[in-house]
Amino acid sequence: MFRVVYTPAFGRDLRKLYSDIQKRIKLEVDSLPDNPFPANSLKLSGEESTWRLRIGNYRVTYEVNASLKLIYLLHAAHRKDIY
Repeated sequence: MFRVVYTPAFGRDLRKLYSDIQKRIKLEVDSLPDNPFPANSLKLSGEESTWRLRIGNYRVTYEVNASLKLIYLLHAAHRKDIY
């Protein structure tokens, strides 16, 4: 089982979003420790261990460190702003 680590940037990004979107993102993020690569995730090209999680029109980028069993949540934003 993996452990989730919130980065300061992720916390700032999350606070900028509407509360209903925050709840949806938190629900998805809470399921990551059991399955860090769900069906609605995709590995970012050109990155070694960075993934993105699709939640409606919003995206969460995260990095997986398999050896330490850690998931670092990097950013959360609307899809037009995150890449």
